[in-house]
Amino acid sequence: MIKSKSILSFLTLTFFTLFTIFYSCWIDSNYFNYWPSIPPLNLFLYNLDWSNLSLHGLHSKWLHLFVNGPLLFGPSLWVLTFWGIYKMFRFRKNLHYLLSGSVIVSGLGLLSIQPHQEPRFLLPLLIPVCIIASHTLLTLTPTSRKVFWKLHFLHTILGTIFYGFLHQSGVIPTISYIKGSNQFEDIKSIVIWKTFDFPKTLLLRTSTSDLNLINLQGLNEISMLDKVCKELKVTQKGILVFPLNAFKTFGVLDLVVWNSFGFHLDMDRIDDYFENGFKANGICVVKIYRFCSRYLEFDQI
Repeated sequence: MIKSKSILSFLTLTFFTLFTIFYSCWIDSNYFNYWPSIPPLNLFLYNLDWSNLSLHGLHSKWLHLFVNGPLLFGPSLWVLTFWGIYKMFRFRKNLHYLLSGSVIVSGLGLLSIQPHQEPRFLLPLLIPVCIIASHTLLTLTPTSRKVFWKLHFLHTILGTIFYGFLHQSGVIPTISYIKGSNQFEDIKSIVIWKTFDFPKTLLLRTSTSDLNLINLQGLNEISMLDKVCKELKVTQKGILVFPLNAFKTFGVLDLVVWNSFGFHLDMDRIDDYFENGFKANGICVVKIYRFCSRYLEFDQI
């Protein structure tokens, strides 16, 4: 009787799992007018293509293991998890914990293959990390547990400061300035480079219902200049928004209409800070026609 119930449960779970997968693929295929469209496979293949990911930023394969994992979960929790995985595989512990450890190792391995790596990509590992860490934590001495919790609380506080006040901190002030400034009332185009996309709904006003929002993502500097000044043909009613420390081809400080100042940090492009220095900071706004005039002068030299 028990065996038949187990088989029935397995078949029911299998049926609804397959039904959900096929139904999701059917919706995705109809939406994109492409068959078959398998979202997880599409995502994986997209992230293996360097030409796609060069727009978002390319990273080393060790970044998830040594940077993103500790950044997202905390160094103490991350180390505790892998210490637990090591002990479980070595001593063949409970099957449930071995399964969780296998999910972490295999998931981390697959995600590390991709050239573009962000901390949020590791969020699916949250549950198995908690399972392994909670079990391992119980095996520690009381003193070790106290040290763990102190380090974990410290990471939480620092993470709140970092992601709450430093990371991409210039985006909201810049959006507020663009929308509230009288000199941008008749603006028609906003070109964004190397920063988070701006929600169009936060920028629209009655006079800017036809606002054209263009995101150049992570184009290299020369490609960005050519795109803005030679291809887009943006009128005088256009502005360019970008992190000041990301640009180094020629001086733009005298062209800046607005600068968010503060400590605007972008973890996807941390290399810009080391290459160009931490002095020039914040997101700046320049008028495209003045910016391109300077570029064309520079290009002719």
